Amino acid sequence: MLSRKPEAVSYIMQPDLFGNEDNRVEYFFVISPPPAVVNAVRRFKARLHERIGLDAINMRSMAHISLFKFLKNDNDSLIISKAAAALKHKTIFDIRLRGADSFLHKDRAGTLYIKIAQPDPVNIVTRLLCTAFSLAYRPSIPHLTIARNVPLPSFVKIDPADFDYHYDFICRHITLLKWNGEKYDVIHEAPLNDTAPA
Repeated sequence: MLSRKPEAVSYIMQPDLFGNEDNRVEYFFVISPPPAVVNAVRRFKARLHERIGLDAINMRSMAHISLFKFLKNDNDSLIISKAAAALKHKTIFDIRLRGADSFLHKDRAGTLYIKIAQPDPVNIVTRLLCTAFSLAYRPSIPHLTIARNVPLPSFVKIDPADFDYHYDFICRHITLLKWNGEKYDVIHEAPLNDTAPA
């Protein structure tokens, strides 16, 4: 069943007021799931590839929950310190993966994904980070992508029910990625607060 849903990834471009646009790089905040989920998504990709053929980008992409991408001057230490400050009071939280679904991109391609029950904590983290970097928060539906931008002729052959998956895990950190021109590198994992309230 096809449904129309907004993309979870916001790509936020902010003008550089100081004329340093040549020094800007792409940073990307994501939630990295545990190995069990990574392996399950890898198996789903392999199954999809056998059925419809997936492109190299989809096959290489590691399982993750996207928060947002943004362009900033190349300054890892500043980005890391701002992220740490933004998240220092955010406690760890549960993520409950509950079944699969899909949505279309302007009737040309589609995305197959795993749904997140009770996604409010994910949105709260996104809002905190956007505020820290003076970026506009764009409401979205967090999800864990299995395959994205699948051409429509192949996409209509996918039944999300074939990819039903349920798994719970605790989100203990937010991963910061940086585009190196060919792929994303993990440059930091910002820990969430694991201290129980007094």
